[in-house]
Amino acid sequence: MAMKYKGMQKIASYLVAHSSVGRKGEALHILESWGKNMPFIPVPVHSARKRERGYNQSEQAALELSLQCSGKLQTGILKRQVYKQSQTLLGSNARSFNVAGAFEAKNAENFSLAPQDGVVVVDDVYTTGATTSSCARALKRAGFENIKVCTLLYEFPASAAVDMAADKKLGWRTEEG
Repeated sequence: MAMKYKGMQKIASYLVAHSSVGRKGEALHILESWGKNMPFIPVPVHSARKRERGYNQSEQAALELSLQCSGKLQTGILKRQVYKQSQTLLGSNARSFNVAGAFEAKNAENFSLAPQDGVVVVDDVYTTGATTSSCARALKRAGFENIKVCTLLYEFPASAAVDMAADKKLGWRTEEG
């Protein structure tokens, strides 16, 4: 929450360094097995949200992961074309509906990538998978074939509601990218 809502974008570096990726754990071995120089594609935020925050938290996470895993940050492939309401209070089905059609992807050839080359979609938090699934569908429509997902945190859906209530009590702004 601090990375997304409190302007603490550099926390992505800390989270990656202290995760199983940064400690040369199982996650790093998995990422490395997908291939060196693999593009890390951040889940995009709408331009209005980026102006509001000043950065994209998923892009910060993708940058740190790409540095740790000898990959490359690849922005510009995915674009959020529609501003959507916050996902934080929505259930699984509503989340999927909320992000349906929200993303558009450019063709792999525009980025000197072969369609069969693997890409890693990076998001900050995985709650239900609705956002990353919507991104993967957009990439598939653009011709990408080997799509992986990596997130910094996994959040149980029930805890998301508890966090949202706590954030509101603290007066934190609670909107999803």
